[in-house]
Amino acid sequence: MSSYSEGQIHQLADQMESAGLTPKHVTRLGQSFDTMLNIRRVLDGEATFQFNQAVEPETPKKIIMPIALKPVTSDGVSGKDGIKDLEKARYNVGDWVKDVMKQKVYVVTNGKVYKPVVLKGEDFTDDERVTSNIRKVAEEMKLVTPPAQLARLLRKSVSDEELEQMGLYALIVMHQPITGSGGFPNVLGLYRNDEGRWLNAYFGHAGHRWYRDLGFVFLAPQE
Repeated sequence: MSSYSEGQIHQLADQMESAGLTPKHVTRLGQSFDTMLNIRRVLDGEATFQFNQAVEPETPKKIIMPIALKPVTSDGVSGKDGIKDLEKARYNVGDWVKDVMKQKVYVVTNGKVYKPVVLKGEDFTDDERVTSNIRKVAEEMKLVTPPAQLARLLRKSVSDEELEQMGLYALIVMHQPITGSGGFPNVLGLYRNDEGRWLNAYFGHAGHRWYRDLGFVFLAPQE
């Protein structure tokens, strides 16, 4: 005869029912001595329950593959003359670009071959598409920081049609930012829109966030 009172049995039955235990569960409990023994150990403080938690599968990180552009060769054209050269060829040159290209730190080379590559903005998440992180990723890939003059060379080398084929509205040349007369760090880039072919200036500070339909230009690793 059971040593449990009728009240205890009813109380246990009510609690099991409230917890969602079905008659099938109760049958399985009654047939499993080990389960009942473990429950007794938990109630006596000799053991604790350990629950299995669902682990969300990690989203595989997207592999960023640089896109190679055709090499360009520097021509020794100064910043001021470069502005005239672009405007003569009917490129649109923004005022901030002119300001940057007239700065003393805008240095040019002559006869040097550059091998530009592009990291597409869509390959970064919105939170990752920040100047400091883009530069960090490029560094990990052994990419090289380009000179500012590469922007002018690329503007003449890359057509708006090629930008469109890449699914991009602009190529941002990730040179060391140049502070213009307004006191803000700038980087240069080529931009396409219905008004024609542009060379633009963009905010170059480390925390600047970018849109996904842009490309970021570095140089291929040095051999």
